[in-house]
Amino acid sequence: MNNYVENRLNTLITKKSLDEEECFKSYLERFRFEKWTLDGVDFVVSFPRSFARANDFQKILDLSKSTLKLNCCFYLKSSYSVKENELLSQHIPFIIEDRLIYLPFMYTCIEETAHRFVENQSKREFEPINKLGMRAQQILCYALTLGRGVYPITYLTKTLNIPHTSFARAFDQIERLYLNITKYDNQRKFIDLSDLDEKDLLNLISKFQSPIVRQFFTNKFVSELPLASFSAMAYLDKEFKYNRYNISAILKEDNNPLIQGQIRQNNLPYNLQKFDKQNIIQEMEYIVPFADNKCIDPFTIISTLKGRELDVPQIKESVLRLIHKYFFKD
Repeated sequence: MNNYVENRLNTLITKKSLDEEECFKSYLERFRFEKWTLDGVDFVVSFPRSFARANDFQKILDLSKSTLKLNCCFYLKSSYSVKENELLSQHIPFIIEDRLIYLPFMYTCIEETAHRFVENQSKREFEPINKLGMRAQQILCYALTLGRGVYPITYLTKTLNIPHTSFARAFDQIERLYLNITKYDNQRKFIDLSDLDEKDLLNLISKFQSPIVRQFFTNKFVSELPLASFSAMAYLDKEFKYNRYNISAILKEDNNPLIQGQIRQNNLPYNLQKFDKQNIIQEMEYIVPFADNKCIDPFTIISTLKGRELDVPQIKESVLRLIHKYFFKD
């Protein structure tokens, strides 16, 4: 029964009976329950024995979250009659065999018919994506600096001076990759970060791409530029100690003479071991306004770190401190 999901997601599922099934005792006549583990994530899977309404699904989902602290997904045969739009609009996780996999808590939506729900409850074609464009990432990073909350996409993009044509495409990308943080109210679009916990946030950030275009070594420190990378991390997190190079950021579109002249003329290979230049300038696809331009935002900082750097305990601990300080506002 889970072969369809394994084949489409190219991963293995561990399933077992649900020991805590008693908490669903009022639904046992109409639903069967299992516990699945997919990519390290545990969740309940409910199999309707007969027709059920969307509000039944919502009640079971709420019960699973409150009692077991687990998400619940509903597995439906392809012949099962269901209003997909209603489930999608309420962000109820479900699988329709051979047709659709919608697991918003794992940022997954795969539809064999290449359709998905939009605000007018019609359908449009789309192609799955596995990464964000830089505009979309810039919007999300700015929203994350505001902390938990629900933010109109027009407010975010106006603050960032992003034109309408770009923000519509950016929101579309966010919606495809992060299904459970986009919402609609009539024709208005929102980024909803109100329910993210630490695990959700780290999962979201893990899909970010580095906005660094290139790096330059130079013997000149430009104090007007915002700090970046480990320099910015040390500026925002006083417990993180870093004193090797001064690392700054500059926007790619800037006509700054540093980019046009001195930096490019003094460009050195990044892996050069012996040199007397003690400053690094990172040319960036975007810079989110933050800390009075003293440094780039913490979520962009994290996106610039390489995998091996994130394995260093001091860096990993600093990342957690940053997200708690600037997103959860601890």
